[in-house]
Amino acid sequence: MWCIGRRRDARVPAVRTLCRAGREPAVPAVTALLGHPHAVVREAAGEGLVELGGAAVPALRHASARARPDRRSLYTEVLDRIGAGEH
Repeated sequence: MWCIGRRRDARVPAVRTLCRAGREPAVPAVTALLGHPHAVVREAAGEGLVELGGAAVPALRHASARARPDRRSLYTEVLDRIGAGEH
């Protein structure tokens, strides 16, 4: 599993770098950041996963299926963006 760091200011550039480089092994860790308490981290994770496109779909579907109903939209919104071809 990828360690993206504990500091918020370190997470955003790490997510961007990993996703722009197409580092598919980082997808589960980036997907987990969609539930981060800081909006800037959640937004970076969502953008990064959209950039990864289809490679992120299995992890997003898995997370969505296991999420509480009130949190499920965190994952389905990114899936919808990928499906709409925003990347």
